[in-house]
Amino acid sequence: MLDGLTQPGASCAVWPPTLLIEINGANAGADVTGLVVSAGSSTIRGLVINRFTAYNVELNSSGGNTLECNFIGTNAAGTLDLGSNLSGVWVNNIANNTVGGSVVSARNLISGNNVHGVWISGAQASANLVENNYIGTNAAANADLGNSSSGVYIAGAASATVRNNVLSGNNSTGITIEGGSGHTISSNRIGTTGSGVADLGNTSYGVLINGSSGNSISGSVISGNDSYGVYLLGAAASGNTISGNTIGMDISGTAALGNTGAGIVIDNAPNNTIGGITAGARNLISGNEIGIYIFSSGATGNVVQGNWIGVSASGTLAFPNRFNGIFIDTASGNTIGGTVSAARNLISGNGSNGVHLNNASSNIVAGNWIGTDSSGSSAIPNNGNGVFITNGSSNMVGGTAGGAGNRIAFNALKGVYVFSGSGNAVLGNAIYSNTDLGIDLGANGVTLNDPGDSDTGANTLQNFPVLTSAAEFATVVGGTLNSTPNTNFRIEIFANTGCDTATYGEGQTLIGSGSATTNDLGNVTFSVNVTALVRNQFITATATNANNNTSEFSACLRVSSVNVPPTVVNDSASTPEDTAVTLNVLANDSDPNNDLLTVINFSAGSVAGSAVNCATGGNCTYTPAPNFFGSDSFTYTASDGNGGTAVATVTITVTPVNDPPVANPDSASTAVNTPVTINVLANDSDIDGGALTVSAFDSASAQGGTVNCVSAGNCTYTPRANFTGTDTYNYTVSDGNGGTASALVTVTIGGTVNRAPVANPDTATAQINLPVTIAVLLNDTDPDNNPLSVGAFDSASARGGTVSCTPGGSCTYTPPTNFVGTDTFTYRASDGVLLSNVATVTISVISDTIPAECVGIEFTGMIIYGTDRYNEIYGTEGNDLIYGFGAGDHIYGLGGDDCLVGGRGHDELYGGDGNDILIGEDGHDMLFGGGGDDRLFGGMGFDYLRGDAGNDQLYGGGDSDWIQGDEGDDSIYGQDGSDAPLTGGPGSDVIYGGPGHDELFGDDDHYSEQTGASGNDALYGEDGFDLLYGGGGSDMLDAGSGIDMLFGNSGDDTLFGGPDGDEFLGGSDFDTALDFDFSLDYLCVDVEQGCTPPAPPVTDRDDDGDGVNNTYDVCAGFDDHADMDGDGIPDGCDPLDDR
Repeated sequence: MLDGLTQPGASCAVWPPTLLIEINGANAGADVTGLVVSAGSSTIRGLVINRFTAYNVELNSSGGNTLECNFIGTNAAGTLDLGSNLSGVWVNNIANNTVGGSVVSARNLISGNNVHGVWISGAQASANLVENNYIGTNAAANADLGNSSSGVYIAGAASATVRNNVLSGNNSTGITIEGGSGHTISSNRIGTTGSGVADLGNTSYGVLINGSSGNSISGSVISGNDSYGVYLLGAAASGNTISGNTIGMDISGTAALGNTGAGIVIDNAPNNTIGGITAGARNLISGNEIGIYIFSSGATGNVVQGNWIGVSASGTLAFPNRFNGIFIDTASGNTIGGTVSAARNLISGNGSNGVHLNNASSNIVAGNWIGTDSSGSSAIPNNGNGVFITNGSSNMVGGTAGGAGNRIAFNALKGVYVFSGSGNAVLGNAIYSNTDLGIDLGANGVTLNDPGDSDTGANTLQNFPVLTSAAEFATVVGGTLNSTPNTNFRIEIFANTGCDTATYGEGQTLIGSGSATTNDLGNVTFSVNVTALVRNQFITATATNANNNTSEFSACLRVSSVNVPPTVVNDSASTPEDTAVTLNVLANDSDPNNDLLTVINFSAGSVAGSAVNCATGGNCTYTPAPNFFGSDSFTYTASDGNGGTAVATVTITVTPVNDPPVANPDSASTAVNTPVTINVLANDSDIDGGALTVSAFDSASAQGGTVNCVSAGNCTYTPRANFTGTDTYNYTVSDGNGGTASALVTVTIGGTVNRAPVANPDTATAQINLPVTIAVLLNDTDPDNNPLSVGAFDSASARGGTVSCTPGGSCTYTPPTNFVGTDTFTYRASDGVLLSNVATVTISVISDTIPAECVGIEFTGMIIYGTDRYNEIYGTEGNDLIYGFGAGDHIYGLGGDDCLVGGRGHDELYGGDGNDILIGEDGHDMLFGGGGDDRLFGGMGFDYLRGDAGNDQLYGGGDSDWIQGDEGDDSIYGQDGSDAPLTGGPGSDVIYGGPGHDELFGDDDHYSEQTGASGNDALYGEDGFDLLYGGGGSDMLDAGSGIDMLFGNSGDDTLFGGPDGDEFLGGSDFDTALDFDFSLDYLCVDVEQGCTPPAPPVTDRDDDGDGVNNTYDVCAGFDDHADMDGDGIPDGCDPLDDR
């Protein structure tokens, strides 16, 4: 293997390939071949081989070699002619070599060489394959690089196959075969681009077979070449088959790419086949100078079958060959067509004659369609004659065998024109609709008969018959013939729809033939059996003597009329009782003369009361007598318009049908609010005597009343409450056999209208878990002063309580267990006839045990009472009421607006989400508000209150409490006791210390500044010795009475001293200290260094040992036992030591 694809980057995966190794013979010297392969079974792949002075590649000595994916004679791009001085590839007398291959990756480009592209020679060069190559083109197969001679040249070899190649642009022939035999040329594009749609012709022939036999050319597009498409030359070029090709058209068969010469030429070559009778054998031969050209005396025994010549691939459009479709010149014994339909050639649309026989003899033109489309019914005329014979003899156009006749129609000149020559038989054809004569002998139009037929000329100017009789319905045509004495003639009779000229016709349909022999004077009277004649046909005839000289068509004879009466057939029909039926009585009638039949008379039906009416066109309508069923009949008379008539009978079967009953309107009257019953069937009837029943009725009347009917006919109508006036309803009566009818019942309602009572809302109050009774009717009224009762009520309230009511109006409501809140139920009052509107009773369920702070909460969750021991209680997501009772309870409200009561003991209450109320009551309690706007009440004892998120209200209660607002704008009330600390947390808080020694913090950090973090707080110390810490933000501190300490911290603060001696510590920023009372005050202003406020007390121990933890000890961290200055204030809490 010599493989250029081993070079990195080289590839044949797609076309064009990437070839990177070039063997350039430009400097190799004289008579040098690029590659000589002698070893056999070698592969040469992926090379560019060019410019050698002999051959680019030579394969010799041993076969089985493969040459694939090479550029031979071009540059690496496949765009330049760089050929060798001789052929591109020479297969030199060896067998079984492959040039190319079945896949694109095996394709070679073989172009630009100075002799042939591929040369296969020698008797031993058999079974070689040239496949899938581009030969003569560039790499894109759309431009000419040419080989200087043939694309493929096969000389003296056998059984080569040239398949699926593009062989175009070569400077001679696409493929040349000389000598040898058995070669196959298939599926190539020869003379076109690779796509088969554009001309890239070879300079000479597409395919030349010279002296080679038994070759096959099939499935190829052979178009655009500068001479013949296919050329078979010489006596040895015999037994070749040309089939399934497109010659002179593009690959689709819809556009012309004509070869400059003939599509196929058979020159002195015998016994070849063009086309065939098998599927796929048809050649499309159009767009060329001549379709098929057969000439020279040696061109005998050739068969042309099954081809389309001069038309498109669809057979419906003309793509003319410029001159004749088929031209046989100086050749004999050839056959065009055959007697089977598959052998038929379609020869139409050509620029001159369909078939031209010149100096030709003994040729057969049979079974073809000449001048029609592929359906045989529409015109694609040849622009000359259908068949033209010049100086020809003994040729047969048509024949006497079945299927031998040609269809020769629509051509621009004559159907068959025998210009000169004799013995040319024209038999069994369908010749019609040609512009000129159907058959013309010589150049003088209709040749009139001469006595004894002694004149000479084309087909001896044979006299034609004279027709004498042709009558309608006749099966014999009579006539006479005057011609040569004692001669036997074949007489053919034709039927036509008209004459070609005023008196002479053509031969559209052969309807019979016979023989006639003239007497000694040359006369004969003949009768020829034919198919039955039809009125208005035109009959013609021809005469053919024993030497096969056929005459022109005779003058035409119009078929005479013989009137025969119509043939009528009795009719029958069926119809239901009381239903008319229409039928066309002429539909099954006929007229031998094909005359139009009409009805000229008809009778009445045989049953009294029936009616018949017939139109001339045959539509007869029969209407049975009312309620009749059974059999009836009438007759009609048909006419052919020429005096012929016939009478037929129509029998009608009338089937019984049930007649519907008759329902009549009814009426009734009744008083207001009073039902009424009537029998609606009492005035109804049925003509067939069927038993009537009510099968359907309106269940609701037009005005809203109700209706109920029984099948026997009793219908009860109940008016809607208080309605007066007129009302209606419908009912349907049935006879039990499918017949129904409907009627309207009208009811008149009189009297006075009762009006509905009016019910008003009620309210009541119930104790938790206790029933309450409400007199709901006391505030209800009736417009008509009718006595009232409870007509309807809810047995269950909206909250799940139970309700029971007496007719007298006493309704007892029992609330759900432990429910506290608002509940409702509804009722309706009744005056004995009508119900009132719906009224609502609203009950407020209360509990004596609900703290005043929780009044107003509607408890949708649970009411829970703990035990007198420790309880851990969890509420629901609703609004819960929970009592701890026990000592040291843990209560969790969870979701909803809850009310949590700790009771005695040290309790922990957690409100959870929602706006909760937490009440600590006795003991040291811890209350956590959770999310929402909560209210926390510490109660007695040292309590810890934490509002958490939300705007909360916190109340310390008695004793010293720790209160922390946390997030939100909180309100904090220390109330009684020394509260420490009271912390607002983030947000703008309001804090009231209340009586006692309190510590108030505006933010969470007690003494430290939280710049910008805390809100603008308001701190009120009120009574007692208080410490006020503003924290961050612009705060307002009001000391109240007592000796107080005020710490503004950061922010622009305002500090109010109060009546006693106070200490003011402004902190940073701009503070205002106001003290209008006479007292000894201390003011600390932070100018640069600042002044340090006292350290905050530690809250988790008892620094002063007074038994009170710092958390609850306002003086924590100081000595609150001694009073050194005797002012009654322990030193630890005395801002001014006034000793």
